[in-house]
Amino acid sequence: MDNSVILNFIKRFQNEGTIKTFTQGCCYWFAKILDERFNSDIPDSGIWYNEINNHFATLIGLHLYDITGDLGYIVNNQELENWCSWEDYLAAGDELNANRVIRDCIDF
Repeated sequence: MDNSVILNFIKRFQNEGTIKTFTQGCCYWFAKILDERFNSDIPDSGIWYNEINNHFATLIGLHLYDITGDLGYIVNNQELENWCSWEDYLAAGDELNANRVIRDCIDF
């Protein structure tokens, strides 16, 4: 997937209010928008989570994206520091924290 196509899509949403909304409480939902829009045919993609920053982004190809743009490149499918797929995070078994994230960030 051409990086410029994704960045041009993201730019359509970028204004002060929208950036604030999708970086301060609704980041899961922008990750979901990107995932639905760009990842239907891409294997090993999806929503990723950073527990340190309590932030969601979307892996498209080998890049992570959020409302601010391209967050970085995944080298040889190795995770960026502090990032893991949301599915892997849920499977890791920290049920208390996962339930908190779901309650406060997804089902708010």
